[in-house]
Amino acid sequence: MPGTRPPGIPKPGRPLIALAVLLVLVVTGMLVSGAVKPRLAVDLAGGTSVTLAASPTTDSGKVTRTAMDEAVSIIRQRVNATGVAEAEVAVRGSDQIVVTVPGRNDRSLVDLIGQTALLRFRPTLATGPPQAQPAGTTAATTEVPADVAAAFDALDCTAPASRQGGDTAAAGDTVVACDRDGTAKYVLGPAVVEGTDLSAAQAGVPAGGAGGWEVDLEFDHAGQQQFADATKAVVNLPAPKNQIAIVLDGLVVSSPRIVDVISGGRAQITGTFTKQEATDLAHVLSYGSLPLAFEKSQVSTISPTLGATQLHAGLVAGAIGLGLVALYCLAYYRRLGVIAAASLVLAAGCSYAAVSLLGAQVNYRLSLAGIAGLIVAVGITADSFVVFFERVRDEVRDGRTTRSAVEYGWRRARRTILVADTVSFLSAAVLYLLSADQVRGFAFALGLATLIDLVVVFLFTRPVVAYAVRGWWLRGRWSGLDAGHDTLGARLHRGDASIDVVGHTRRWFALSGVVLVLAVGGLAVRGLQLGVEFEGGAIIQTHGGSATVGQVEDALAADGVSGASVRQLGDGSIVVEVGKSDADRAAELQDTVAQTAGVSADDVTTDVIGPSWGHDVTRKAVVALAVFAVLIVGYLSIAFAPLMALAAFAALLHDLAITVGVYALAGLTVTPATVVGVLTILGYSLYDTVVVFDKVRENTGHRARGVTYAQAAGRAVDQTLLRSVSTSLIALLPVAGMLIAGVVTVGAQTLEDLALALFVGILAGTYSSIFIAVPLLVRWERRRAGGSVAAAGSGGRESGRVRTVRG
Repeated sequence: MPGTRPPGIPKPGRPLIALAVLLVLVVTGMLVSGAVKPRLAVDLAGGTSVTLAASPTTDSGKVTRTAMDEAVSIIRQRVNATGVAEAEVAVRGSDQIVVTVPGRNDRSLVDLIGQTALLRFRPTLATGPPQAQPAGTTAATTEVPADVAAAFDALDCTAPASRQGGDTAAAGDTVVACDRDGTAKYVLGPAVVEGTDLSAAQAGVPAGGAGGWEVDLEFDHAGQQQFADATKAVVNLPAPKNQIAIVLDGLVVSSPRIVDVISGGRAQITGTFTKQEATDLAHVLSYGSLPLAFEKSQVSTISPTLGATQLHAGLVAGAIGLGLVALYCLAYYRRLGVIAAASLVLAAGCSYAAVSLLGAQVNYRLSLAGIAGLIVAVGITADSFVVFFERVRDEVRDGRTTRSAVEYGWRRARRTILVADTVSFLSAAVLYLLSADQVRGFAFALGLATLIDLVVVFLFTRPVVAYAVRGWWLRGRWSGLDAGHDTLGARLHRGDASIDVVGHTRRWFALSGVVLVLAVGGLAVRGLQLGVEFEGGAIIQTHGGSATVGQVEDALAADGVSGASVRQLGDGSIVVEVGKSDADRAAELQDTVAQTAGVSADDVTTDVIGPSWGHDVTRKAVVALAVFAVLIVGYLSIAFAPLMALAAFAALLHDLAITVGVYALAGLTVTPATVVGVLTILGYSLYDTVVVFDKVRENTGHRARGVTYAQAAGRAVDQTLLRSVSTSLIALLPVAGMLIAGVVTVGAQTLEDLALALFVGILAGTYSSIFIAVPLLVRWERRRAGGSVAAAGSGGRESGRVRTVRG
């Protein structure tokens, strides 16, 4: 009966007390741990990030977890030995290691991290000038196999690509190699001593202090004998065969002449080393050879200036998004909107505290993608309020008192909120576990904010509304609960008006079919315009500068770079994109761009991407989509029904196809942020569908005699139409904040790319939740029931009106 109090409703004071205790614990934890602000990732604080993709060596045959853990330990020792504080080395997935060093923008550190330290001592068989020679003209190569001689003649050590290193040859092979400076090339025999037989390495100055720095080596017992035998075998041979080359990662770092048999187990690597070069080499050798070969799939050196700019853009986007949502709630829900705005502020504060505590306790670092995840979560939090408030309004329209309407509305909204947030959390969890780093940062923040949403809605919003309805705050025309009896929402709820979505199924399917044909056609004909991140290459960006695009292009052309893409941002900053053929020269090109633009090296950010990085992102995105499909179909089958789960997933595929098709037709560039946005549509699209399906479940499960499934489902669409539009609009407002911040703030391309993909996807998701998911469900239910579910008159009317039996 209207006006009665439903049983089993807890007293509203208890959740508030629990929330107060939780907040006291959080604040105490922040004060004790000193976590007064979040720790920032390298894209916000500046620094260096290196992603290493592992591949097996010729001996191991596969990438194992044991080998990855060993590699992490060795790389961590190398980085720590350089005196870097707060460096992080971690395994991502099964075959990647990510090294992040906040605050240090240093190319030499990148080189140190990536070295595989495969050290071998090989006898020298022949030497020659570094340039390529006509076949068969180089002296002394006739004593080696013909294929080796040909490779030696063709090798051009003056080319930077020939000096990138990487030793994949077997220890027993005869090989050709360059020295590190490109001044000579060698034919080298099978290895006589392996680096694994090295027991110690230390940088030092030769006796007398002349000749620069050297690296002193000490061998273990087996290495001592092998080195003694090797020196004995070559000591009396003519030059250059009386030399033993010290080869590090396929490059000759020294080729000393053996003047006597060395039997003491000690040797020196000499050359024109600086102190830093000798120290770095000693660190690499001291901590052993990595058990795997690694390719630098992505290297980012981000200037602190650009990091600060991106942080500012993220904060501006968050403030705009939060402000827009709060204003919408105040305008649409009036005094009830004040509670919603307070809930949003509380959620924002809890998110700040959680990120700060996680930084202090588990060294979590907030990235720009993480900020984007928190901004997007503002819409999810506000959507929970909309579901609750609209349910309360429905109860008021049915004649309940406001106090009773709040209690009954909460009981009916609670399940919808739990199911929708579970879907969002599953989406975030799958993305975090199965996607690339940039997606992981977004997914972690989104999942964290989704949990905070549940805490705020259950422990604050609901009890505060319950208290407010007892007094004057939620009474009268400005309360926000009186939705009016002649509004479209009230008439749709009562069944006095209908959009008749289910009755015009063919119309909606035809419209979607045309859009999908255009999308798929655009994808097939034009394809996607992939950014340099997916093709491999390098992105160099200055912060500010005085050069023109033409001046930078001329400087790059003088350096031998062709086909570079150069553009200028609003503040004069220059962005250069070069292909993978020039990516190896990124450090050199960075200096060229900086000098031409008239900025210091600290104001230049460089991102080098290997061709495997984009493939890895794409592969993980597909895997994440497949796993998410299985999980979400299973969960929604339990929460609703199998047919509902399949219809929801079909609508999701519809949204993904349209979003990707829009990018193809419009010729928009696909970046990693675009991938984040497209994958985020997984949760957003299903959120709206869950809200609609929950009402479908309620109506079809308690329909009056003579009311068909199609009619009950159609009326559910009518009753949730404005609610769906409202939740979608609220979801778009934070996205609009990111889009605005991305457009007006120089250097915030990530926010702009992410917001654009989300904007398209949310619009498609709103449409599919109403016009695709429910009509599909009705059609499949009709087939399952053998055609007994009527298709006509499904707009929610039966003899003028459908009566819903309340449970």
